[in-house]
Amino acid sequence: MFKITTLSRKLIDFTSLMIVTSGILLISDMVQAKTTDIISYREEQNKVTLRLKVTDSEKEPIITLKKEDFKLQVTDMTNNKLVAPSDTDKGYSDIPFKFKNPLEAEPPPAYILVLLDMSGSMNCSTDLDSKGVCNKAVPKGKRKLDAALSALTTFIEEAKKRGGNTNVAIIPFGYGCTYKPIKNLEDFNKLYSVSDSKTTAAITNLQKQTPCAATNIYHTLGKAVEFFTNPPTDELKNKFYPFDEKKAEPIEPKPRLAVILLSDGFDTQYDSRDEKKARQLQKTKLEEINGKLGDNPQITIHTLGYGLNAEQLQKKFGTSQWSEINRQTSKDKGKIPSGKIPSNEYLDVYGLKQISKITPNGLFAISGNSEEIASSLRLFLDAILGEYEITYTHPNPQRGRLYKTSVTADNISSEATKCKQSDIDKKNQCEKSRFIEYRGVNFGRTASSSIWGISAGLLLISGIVWFCFYWWWRKKIEDEERGTSGQSSP
Repeated sequence: MFKITTLSRKLIDFTSLMIVTSGILLISDMVQAKTTDIISYREEQNKVTLRLKVTDSEKEPIITLKKEDFKLQVTDMTNNKLVAPSDTDKGYSDIPFKFKNPLEAEPPPAYILVLLDMSGSMNCSTDLDSKGVCNKAVPKGKRKLDAALSALTTFIEEAKKRGGNTNVAIIPFGYGCTYKPIKNLEDFNKLYSVSDSKTTAAITNLQKQTPCAATNIYHTLGKAVEFFTNPPTDELKNKFYPFDEKKAEPIEPKPRLAVILLSDGFDTQYDSRDEKKARQLQKTKLEEINGKLGDNPQITIHTLGYGLNAEQLQKKFGTSQWSEINRQTSKDKGKIPSGKIPSNEYLDVYGLKQISKITPNGLFAISGNSEEIASSLRLFLDAILGEYEITYTHPNPQRGRLYKTSVTADNISSEATKCKQSDIDKKNQCEKSRFIEYRGVNFGRTASSSIWGISAGLLLISGIVWFCFYWWWRKKIEDEERGTSGQSSP
């Protein structure tokens, strides 16, 4: 739950109208566990515009819902009655609303850092099923790097189709060879619009390079988070956190800030043959990064692992048991001992998953080829930009009354996780809802029609009384003038 409140403004007669907006899980016999989040709101006169996201139990965005899948309920909390219900048995208000799905609604401003692993293993072949694919030179166009860049090109084109103000920076990272650890936050300041030729030029330039670095995931991620939380210039600060000085409040919609980390390996800076020691080193660094994030709700971190999962590696190399650190090291002198995974094929799935969890809506995916990477990147893009828009006109809002507006979504794909009706009734983890509070101070009408009628009646009575008094006063003056004129005549 989070709260958004506008600052105090001048009120004419009564206290402000408050609308409490919440996302509530629609009850049916078998429904998918999901969350409806109200992201932001906008009010103008009697019109209210809501932006919301719907996610499943795995936090993945659901963007395929239609207008008929949503229902709107407005309750007058003064008397606990629905506003404008067509049929009280339906349990929702008969208030028409305009609807836009995530592909129709204008996306919010977004700034996305794509951290691209440039370790030597990215120079290996895209054929992950063959052994020894890194033991010989792989031509350009057939490398894992090329597959990743191809997927990023698709990602850029998809973002371009959606319109809006989406900006992307592709940041190669690593240390050793021709790469140095990023120290200056300005090195991340390569954000360009997805429609800008500089974005595609960055991909073209990376296609010419030969990956050869070691991997420093946590160092680079920490600097990326610092770039967003403590922008190096005032210009960037105003872009990431626009603020209205006159109203003394953030400008809506707030830009979405996201980090997408794409790696095919593991962090060699925070590594150890002792698995417990390695995980403790990573945990300590992750806690440091989490401290930099603070409670910033605008930042989301997604992680994408490029490689084979544990079961696939087990099958490929014939290991009887899987161990997170059961891999080849420098002590093995380039040979592959029995039961060990070559270091250039080891993907730290656990570590990448943990990174994705430090922001509430972070996602993790593992992909084995260009098509799967593109699909995962599209999922991340939906999570960053995919918002529904609902606009409705509040019927006869009365200033000073408390209203509760609920948006309900249903008819989710049957492929997702299901929850039984009995589970939902018990309010267990199958049902999740969040809401925001905001004060509606910009509605045009400040009183009910009855009050307006009484006011008009009083005004009419006052007019009649005034007219009668004026008529009596004028007649009296005229009589006095006639009397004076009669006394002065001969």
